[in-house]
Amino acid sequence: MGELLAVAAGFPAVVFSAALGVAAGFWLLVLLGRAEPSAFDGDMDLRAVGLGGVSAAVAVSLVTVVAWVASMVGSVALGRLGLAVTAQIPLEALLPVGSLGAGWWVARRVIRAADGRAPDEPGNGPCPTDGPGAADR
Repeated sequence: MGELLAVAAGFPAVVFSAALGVAAGFWLLVLLGRAEPSAFDGDMDLRAVGLGGVSAAVAVSLVTVVAWVASMVGSVALGRLGLAVTAQIPLEALLPVGSLGAGWWVARRVIRAADGRAPDEPGNGPCPTDGPGAADR
């Protein structure tokens, strides 16, 4: 448990740990009825990055969770490789970018699968004639 907390509080995982805390706080407010899951939908259009089809809070939360897990696993793996400091520092600097990319990739796949679209087919954006409420995506 101590190693988990140390990794979560150390660079680079601390970046995603803080974001995860914010996301958890938001979802707690939703559970308490103080916020709506669609509270940020007017502020963000995530279709341009392939994350349209769900509320912005869901998409960003999913990216955050996956990026946090990836950064935690990457940090532990780098620590256990026993690399020299000169090799480990650049890899740790790249880990947040890779973790964020992994978060986006997984979230995109999950959202498209939940929406019933194939993940890599071009032109699979929402169509206003797909059914009731489809234009609101």
